[in-house]
Amino acid sequence: TKGQDSKWNNPLHVPDCLLVHLKTFCLKEYQGWESEKEFVGYILQNARVLETMTIYIASSLDLDAHLQIRRNLSTLQRSFQSCHIVFH
Repeated sequence: TKGQDSKWNNPLHVPDCLLVHLKTFCLKEYQGWESEKEFVGYILQNARVLETMTIYIASSLDLDAHLQIRRNLSTLQRSFQSCHIVFH
């Protein structure tokens, strides 16, 4: 829901499109909510051919929040180790 954090629930089965087809992923207006981090982690752990993940951090957040988000997301485990995370 826009404007509030809500819980991310992993699906029971990982979709095939995520496992073997997703090469690029873009998320806009990232706020740093726990549910967003869980969702990003799910994508990183299950997208076996993901090459680039681009995260657009919400412009309303200050520089310290931007840096904290970058640190937090950069440490998440990845299924495809050569996947690059790009922040804007």
